[in-house]
Order: sequence, then structure tokens, then C-alpha cells
Amino acid sequence: MLLFGVAPAGSGAASGLLQTTPWPGGTMGLAIFVTVLASVSDHAAGGAELADGIASAFLAAAIAAGLAVLATAGTFPRTKPRRRELTCPPGR
Repeated sequence: MLLFGVAPAGSGAASGLLQTTPWPGGTMGLAIFVTVLASVSDHAAGGAELADGIASAFLAAAIAAGLAVLATAGTFPRTKPRRRELTCPPGR
């Protein structure tokens, strides 16, 4: 479904891009949330400061997830895609 409409000649490149795209995004997200945690908790070893840092990191993650949902809401097709008929080459 995600590769619908991709020409057969470009399906390998599209599939590779689809498989590798989440890696940099997850890495950047984790780096941002760890930075939020460290800045709010002020590198505390435990206690209330660490709990505040964890809560802030989870809040940042929730806000990022909400923004991601809003950003992708408009990308879904409004109509059903047409089904392509599979045809066999002559002689098969």
C-alpha cells in the first residue's frame, strides 16, 4: 500500500528509502528527549530533579507525537486507489 503508484523500475529505491527513513528520525528524537531530560534534571543522580526531567521528556515526546499526527493527517488519500489489473505478457 505504501509503494502504490511507484513505477516498477523505481520500486527498489522506494522500498530502500521506506526501510531506512525511520532510523535517522528515531535517533534524532531520542537525542532531543535525552537533551530535555538532562537540561531539566540538571544531571541529577536521583530524586525530584530526575523525576521532573523524566516528566519533561515525556511531555516533549507527547507534543512531538501530536505534531506528527497533525502533520501526517493530510497525507492520507481521500479516495480509494484504483486497482491495477495484472496482465501476463503474451505467450504465458
